[in-house]
Amino acid sequence: MEAYSYPATYDLRTLGKLSPIRNQGTCGSCWTFGTYASLESFLLPSETRDFSEQDLNANHGFDWLECAGGNAFISQAYLARWSGPLNETDVPYPYATFDPIKHVQQVIWLPARASATDNDTIKYFLTNNGAVYFSFYWSSSYFNDTDDTYYYPFSGANAIMPSRLSAGTTILIRASSTTHRLGTGVHLPE
Repeated sequence: MEAYSYPATYDLRTLGKLSPIRNQGTCGSCWTFGTYASLESFLLPSETRDFSEQDLNANHGFDWLECAGGNAFISQAYLARWSGPLNETDVPYPYATFDPIKHVQQVIWLPARASATDNDTIKYFLTNNGAVYFSFYWSSSYFNDTDDTYYYPFSGANAIMPSRLSAGTTILIRASSTTHRLGTGVHLPE
């Protein structure tokens, strides 16, 4: 990847590369929303899709129960074997069988960051491809209600990394070099 200077702000909304914000409710399906938010963003603005998070959540093909969590590995396996994605409108209850509507030809795994400020790879893919799926350990004890921030101070051998407990979400609104309130964007340190 060549060196590149990124703008101080970057907003996917102004480029038409942001699919609608959705609410997963109390179901442990954040990983499905992260998967499809990044895929839908990648296809926009030339191709508008609304993929079914519920079909991925319920029919991913692994032993985990519906709403019991998942991860990008499960999403990739589901997409690679052509089990999906399906349209949001094609997955009524009870579940029916439908043909996938898009064959995902390539999944790009970003390398681990070398440090907390190593964000150029994330910025590159965000500005060139759209929304980026990522996972992180979630515990409400690390969330600060006062300024709507989340900080988990551990890494490496000190990190709590339960095998099935991580939140899948998507960097999707904007990367900014200024601090702002949650809801208007995602802050990536310079």
